[in-house]
Amino acid sequence: EDEEIIPVYNFGGIIITNRHKFSTDAYQSAQGVDLDKTMEMQTKRGIHTPDITLILDITIETLRERMENARRIDQSRYRDKFESDLQFQGKVIKQYRKMFGMQSSNKGYFGRIELIDGNQEIGVVAGSIRKIIEPIYRKWDGKRRAN
Repeated sequence: EDEEIIPVYNFGGIIITNRHKFSTDAYQSAQGVDLDKTMEMQTKRGIHTPDITLILDITIETLRERMENARRIDQSRYRDKFESDLQFQGKVIKQYRKMFGMQSSNKGYFGRIELIDGNQEIGVVAGSIRKIIEPIYRKWDGKRRAN
């Protein structure tokens, strides 16, 4: 975070990442580490709260289907011990949903979280993401152009 994210943030840039603070919380707590403990550790380390987090929420059935389709295309996909274990992924999904439910009681830690139905077709999911991100980008771009 210190070497990559902070300089861009301080410069006024937009940072988009597929894994950050909440993925650590979700994966660690899915392995049995107390969620409050992971949150405390992240806070002590000074890990920044994102302005917005998008969680693509899917059912385990959708995940299974997409994994099977991806494997048909590329046999090397989902060989990671975490990503190939559907039971574990079910626990991760549960933790993300739990964190989404906790955001209103701890805005300082969670910030804004948007839950997107990832079970839909890719174009629909992309449209949902675009609908959330475009106003943020326009606001940022307006500030950037004003400077």
